[in-house]
Amino acid sequence: HTPTGIDKPEEEATGIRIWTAGGKVLIKGQVSAGTECVIYDMRGARIVEDRLIDSEINTVDLPSGKTGVFIVRVTDGLSVTNRKVAILN
Repeated sequence: HTPTGIDKPEEEATGIRIWTAGGKVLIKGQVSAGTECVIYDMRGARIVEDRLIDSEINTVDLPSGKTGVFIVRVTDGLSVTNRKVAILN
């Protein structure tokens, strides 16, 4: 049987996977200490800016009550990964 309603997080050529769970954005993959993560709403307004640590999985909290579709941009030196994610209730 094929599972329904669950998508495996896509992995960029950079080896970074980005997905959401429980009002948080999870970023998996090798990043350097100080890698920048910026989350924008669909109007381009900056919602969250955070620095990631040199870890296999990083978690970025969204402000309480924020729902909708967001763009997550992870910048590690010259490597930039963008991913569109949805936060539902």
